[in-house]
Amino acid sequence: MFSTTFANINTGSFDPNYPASLTVDCEPGGGVYMYTGAFADMSHVQHFKVSFFSYLVSISSYLVNISSYLVSISSYLVSISSYLVSISSYLVSISSCLVNISSYLVSISSYLVSISSYLVSISSYLVSISSYLVNISSYLVSISSYLVSISSYLERI
Repeated sequence: MFSTTFANINTGSFDPNYPASLTVDCEPGGGVYMYTGAFADMSHVQHFKVSFFSYLVSISSYLVNISSYLVSISSYLVSISSYLVSISSYLVSISSCLVNISSYLVSISSYLVSISSYLVSISSYLVSISSYLVNISSYLVSISSYLVSISSYLERI
């Protein structure tokens, strides 16, 4: 039951254009329990309202705070994503450069293989020439030996 002082309220100062109202605001976790005779001393109340608005405002402020945190987290995630995109771009550039370098190295290797082939051919010719020169040297040594023999024979005569 409400206090008996409600019975002594001067209703003459109420605006006749609006009903005399009583609003009970409930806080988060609160509630209203009505018993028989609760309004015994308030016959002048024409409109009664129980409001859970404060509770809804609290929920709203919590939701706004959570939304604010989510926006902050999203902002950080967007920044991180931006950095990751930049890093990916650099990695793609580096990969492209490495592919170009690999292509140049393959070309250089091809040229080196060709040069090696030519050097092997030249070496083969040089070996053949060396073999002919050895044969010629052998013939010259034989001729030289005959000439020495002839010279020695001529000296005796």
